Amino acid sequence: MIAKLFNGKSAETVLLFLYAFNEGYANEISNFSGISLNSIQKQLIKFEDSGLFVSQMKGKTKMFLWNPRYPFLEEFKLFLKKVFMYLPEEEMKRYNTIRKRPRKGDKIL
Repeated sequence: MIAKLFNGKSAETVLLFLYAFNEGYANEISNFSGISLNSIQKQLIKFEDSGLFVSQMKGKTKMFLWNPRYPFLEEFKLFLKKVFMYLPEEEMKRYNTIRKRPRKGDKIL
């Protein structure tokens, strides 16, 4: 939907993924979208260099999240909220199927 605006599907995917989950790492986003890991990594670095994202290490994993000091963050998130509302139904379901919370240890899968 906004791929042409941001020069590619990988940029759109990264932005919508972080809008939906507030944080993510390159391999997770790549597995979710089916886009190559290299493309996702390049987009994450591009957005980090522009100041939109910040990264932090969690163990060996480099997590990316929104930069709270970015001057247009709230306006940008409002824009992404509207984009998210107009996604096709099957794509919206994909964002709701990912489990981000830990599972109880003795719970059967």
